[in-house]
Amino acid sequence: MLTAALFAFVVVAAASPETDALVDRADEQFRQGNKAEALALSEEALGLEANADTLDVVMRFHFELGHLDLSAVYATQIADLYAEDPSMAVSLAGAMRSLIVIENARGNFDGAMAHALTAWGLVCEPAPDLDLERAVVAFDLGKLIGELGGYRQARQCVEAALAIRVDALGPDAAELVEVLKDLSGLVRAEDAVRARELAERGLAIAEAHQGPQSLAVARLAATLGVALQELGDYKAAEVAYRRGLDILITLEEVEEIARVLNSLAHLARLRGRSDEALSLYQRSLQGFLAANGDDGWDVPLVHNNLGSLLAERGDLLAARRHLER
Repeated sequence: MLTAALFAFVVVAAASPETDALVDRADEQFRQGNKAEALALSEEALGLEANADTLDVVMRFHFELGHLDLSAVYATQIADLYAEDPSMAVSLAGAMRSLIVIENARGNFDGAMAHALTAWGLVCEPAPDLDLERAVVAFDLGKLIGELGGYRQARQCVEAALAIRVDALGPDAAELVEVLKDLSGLVRAEDAVRARELAERGLAIAEAHQGPQSLAVARLAATLGVALQELGDYKAAEVAYRRGLDILITLEEVEEIARVLNSLAHLARLRGRSDEALSLYQRSLQGFLAANGDDGWDVPLVHNNLGSLLAERGDLLAARRHLER
């Protein structure tokens, strides 16, 4: 799901001490929940000095307050600032990233994808270079574009991010872990063997840098499970899933526990273990409901999984109740 944490990659311009002080006060007021006061301070700073910094703050506050049209106006102004200077391509891509999420929130999915493809051309299509800022933006854009359905472009962005980080930081750097996890997911449909290799590589790096019981290891183990399942190695897939699940239970990561339970349920179903699958789906549903309530985006997915399984078992009344949710 596209998130609201989208404004981290706008490279801001230098501001006067007075403007900086106003921006700092605005941020503090926003953290304290005084949103109207924060917005007023940010607009005062913008009135003193219109640059990427002040535009970014006003944009962010309007977005958080649900003023999507206004946030789009300010994001466009930031993009226009960077578009004037060809050397600012990475910063322009960061500004486009903000527009992707804003347009998605407005329900303008075509507009979001158009911005995504523009940003992709700025930082993902050219040959990678040793620019870690480009790697950060390319990786984040890859995730966003993937969520919008542009899988080929998403894969190219994440491939670029991986190549840059390997060249700049080395083949075993901790910064590769999340990139390897996401790339494994992006390539799995076309190349499950490579997906497994990427997940195994990420898992080894996560174990070395973050420890065998870390959240990163749990996530990579689950990612490896998906790749192994795609390859038909169901026994190894279950081992990987359960390793991740055990860590997540220890860490009390309720939503991620629910996600792995759903994967285990699907695996059990593939193996003809209908009773086990039913129990796992039910546990997964309860976990998602506990984490996010009825509005969680995973809840309809698990209801659908439960409904289709119950229909296969001949319990059509119960199946209908889930499929209508």
